[in-house]
Amino acid sequence: CHVPAFPRVTLRPLIVKVMWGPLVKLARFSSPTAAALLVGLTAVIGPGAVDSYAASDDVPLPIAHFAHMVVDAPHGHLFISGGAGTDGILVTDLDGGNPTMISGEPGATGLALSDDGSVLYAALPDQDAIAAISTEKLTESARYGTGAGTRPDSLAVAGGTLWFGYGTAGGGGIGSVEGTGTVTLRQDSGSWAAAPMLATTPTPSGVLAAAVQ
Repeated sequence: CHVPAFPRVTLRPLIVKVMWGPLVKLARFSSPTAAALLVGLTAVIGPGAVDSYAASDDVPLPIAHFAHMVVDAPHGHLFISGGAGTDGILVTDLDGGNPTMISGEPGATGLALSDDGSVLYAALPDQDAIAAISTEKLTESARYGTGAGTRPDSLAVAGGTLWFGYGTAGGGGIGSVEGTGTVTLRQDSGSWAAAPMLATTPTPSGVLAAAVQ
């Protein structure tokens, strides 16, 4: 599938939440360090790689907008959300073929897989909720309300907990959803200018990074 080039962004100082069992430690990093850390935490495809792949292997997708994508290799799926104005999450095989749609997920943006890969989480800003979707059945199994006006956006799983960045321009925060479904807001006492972008390592860990553009 064709992947658009990433826009250039400026990172403000980064808050990193490190969790070891019940202990939580916060650390703040300068912008250069923040940029290096986020690159280490997320898999980034360079512009050259995108161009060379797209030139020979374009696969048109039945989606008008692109918000986020996650790879579910064990089940052979790509999950692609479209953001505002869409009503579902696109599912394809690992080559972008055999598209199908998980409907009833309006405006889905941020996506994240559970540690065991059995659940896909999808942020639904317009619904003030996060959906939990079975990666085997491709159907929604639960929906967690995050509170009126929270507009959850970015998602990440770290330390066995689902974390979400929420808020709007002028004010944001970090929330969590425990395995029992308990939603907790304001997990970080710091001030955010917007909903923070979250990232973690590609394998289960106790490290969560958050930053604003």
